[in-house]
Amino acid sequence: MGKNYRLAIRVDERNDEARRAEQAGNLSKAIKLYEQNIKENYADQVAFERLMIIYRKQKDYKDELRVINRGVELFK
Repeated sequence: MGKNYRLAIRVDERNDEARRAEQAGNLSKAIKLYEQNIKENYADQVAFERLMIIYRKQKDYKDELRVINRGVELFK
């Protein structure tokens, strides 16, 4: 199995766990998992989108901008 394949599986598993945490109202856990995903050098749109939405709803514009900038850097 290739390195990128294993990374993709890990990212998907974290995204699934983060979605469940969001649905359960545990935003701090969801944020932690999505943040782990955006630190990987793997372009996964889900984590970026969800983090931007969560931070916007919390009016945490500084972190929202940080996520946007990381996305721009990674998706180039």
